[in-house]
Amino acid sequence: MGPLFSRDFLGDGIFGTDDEMWRHQQKVANLEFLHSAEFRALTASSLVKLVHRRLLPVLTDAKAAGAAVNPR
Repeated sequence: MGPLFSRDFLGDGIFGTDDEMWRHQQKVANLEFLHSAEFRALTASSLVKLVHRRLLPVLTDAKAAGAAVNPR
């Protein structure tokens, strides 16, 4: 399974490249995702939902039970 097979199977996408092409695609992806206002808003919204749905109930239950919570 050499480079020709990999290229035919995976193409020139981020999962099928290496070296300079991979670095270039990573840079483009980082710029697109990390500097996108829409991506940041979605990330913040997802984090708030996660905290409210998962973390706060655990902390509330622990408080009601008088249990200590180890944050590690």
